Amino acid sequence: MATVSPSLDYTLRLPRDPRSPGVGRATLRAVLAAHDLAELGPVA
Repeated sequence: MATVSPSLDYTLRLPRDPRSPGVGRATLRAVLAAHDLAELGPVA
């Protein structure tokens, strides 16, 4: 039987604030790094 890796679903709700884009980018980098996918950061 084939093993399927679980999908990676994350939700991040950010307020309408000038700092939100930076928080979103930092969160994305952290999630990618946690899953050994940091090399995808620049294109994500």
